[in-house]
Amino acid sequence: MNRKFYLALILGLCALLGSAQLSARQPYSERQGRSNGQAENGLTLDGAVSRIREREGGRVLSADTEQDNGDKVYRIRVLTKEGKVKRLRIDARSGRTLPSSR
Repeated sequence: MNRKFYLALILGLCALLGSAQLSARQPYSERQGRSNGQAENGLTLDGAVSRIREREGGRVLSADTEQDNGDKVYRIRVLTKEGKVKRLRIDARSGRTLPSSR
């Protein structure tokens, strides 16, 4: 009985660890919750990522939020279909693409 219990426990832990590793390999947008992308005062980060995926195609590598002179701005990195990394800045309030800070 003890042997069966430990075997089941080990198999359960292996399955749990395997699913955690699979989750870590998924693109940003597939790990995030789904919503309509609208916040009270503009666009959510998830909404900005969704719009960029639709517009640019490719794969979203990362997305985060920064403050630019008191305004919330989303920084999104996309791997294009051509294999190049594109860095975009999106105004959280209006949803407009901003000029690159570089």
